[in-house]
Amino acid sequence: MTRPRKEIIDESQPGFYHIIVRCVRQAFLCGYDKYSKRNFDHRKAWIRDRLKHLAGIFGVQVYSYAILCNHYHLALRNRPDWVASWSKKEVARRWWKLFPKRRKANGEPARPSKEELKELMKDVGLLARAREQLSSISFFMQLQNQYIATIANREDGCKGRFFDGRFKCTRLEDVPVVAVCMQYIDLNPVRAGMAKSLDESEYTSAFERLMGEKARLRVRAYERKRRKGESLSKRQRALLKSERKKLRESQWLAGLDEKGSPFVGFEVTEYLAMVEAAGRRMRRGKRGWVPDSVPPLLERLELDTESWLEVVEGFGRLFFRVAGKAGSMAMAAEKAGRKTYHGVRACRRLFGV
Repeated sequence: MTRPRKEIIDESQPGFYHIIVRCVRQAFLCGYDKYSKRNFDHRKAWIRDRLKHLAGIFGVQVYSYAILCNHYHLALRNRPDWVASWSKKEVARRWWKLFPKRRKANGEPARPSKEELKELMKDVGLLARAREQLSSISFFMQLQNQYIATIANREDGCKGRFFDGRFKCTRLEDVPVVAVCMQYIDLNPVRAGMAKSLDESEYTSAFERLMGEKARLRVRAYERKRRKGESLSKRQRALLKSERKKLRESQWLAGLDEKGSPFVGFEVTEYLAMVEAAGRRMRRGKRGWVPDSVPPLLERLELDTESWLEVVEGFGRLFFRVAGKAGSMAMAAEKAGRKTYHGVRACRRLFGV
C-alpha cells in the first residue's frame, strides 16, 4: 500500500534519509543501452554535478551517493536548524541562485544587485516559503531530477518521463543504521560487478573521499618540503596546484568528523577501511577476512562483524520505509499511527533494541 511521503520525511527536524531514484522502466539511460547501442555514461557526471550544485545552496547534506546505469542512491540529511539560523539576506541570496531573474550569457545565474536582494527580502511570504523549502528533501529531489530529465530529453530529442516516479525514501533512525546504509550505497558498483575496488568505483562518494584523502596526503608532503626550505620544481608546483584542486572538489560532501555530525571521532580513512573490507567480502574468493582496524570501529557503532556484513550486503531488501533499532522503529510507527514497520524483526536481530 502506498503511503504519503510526509509520513516518512519530517521536514521540520534534522534527519537522515536513504533515497533511490530509478530511470523509467529501469532502462539503462545513464550507461550503455544495448537497444540503441549508445553510451550515456556522461549523464552520471550530470547527476553528480547537479547534486554538488544543489548541496551548495540547500540546507541538505549529501553523506553518500552512488550513480549506476539505471538508478542512483543517496544518503541525505536535511538541516532545517541551519536554515532557521540564516539571515534574510542569506535566504534571498540562495533563493536567487535557484530562481535568478537575470542570467549571464552562458546561462548561469547573474550576481544579484543589492536592490534586487532587497526586493526579494521585502516579499515576506516568498521569504518564508524559501526558508521552508531550502531544507526540504522533496524540493531538493524535485529540482535535482527535473533538471536531469530536461537535459536528457533534450539530448534524446523526446518528451516524457525520464525517471520512474519521484523517489523511494527510507528514514534512517540511528547512527549505526546511517553508517551501514552509507556503506551499502558506496558498494553498489562492487555489488553490481561494475568495479572490483573503491579505486574503480567512480561516481560514488567513497571514490571521491578516497581521491580527496590521497590528494590531502600529497599536498601535505609538498607543503612539508616547503617548510623545510626545499624549493619545488615547476612540475611539482603544477602537481601541488592539481592536488589542491582535487581536495577542494571532494569537500562538497558532508564531512564525517565535522561539527554537528553524528560521526564525530570517525576519520575518513577509518570509514573507507570499513567500506573496503565489506567490499572484499563481496568479491569471489575474498570472504572471511576483516582487517584488525575494523572491529574497534564496529564496537563504537554497537555492531558485530556478521551483523554489519549482513546489513551492508542486503540493506535494500531488509528495510522499506524506516530503518533503525527496534525501539526507534516502534516509536516511529506509533507516531505515524501504525502498528509496526516492515523490517522490525531484522532490526531487532541486527541492531538490538
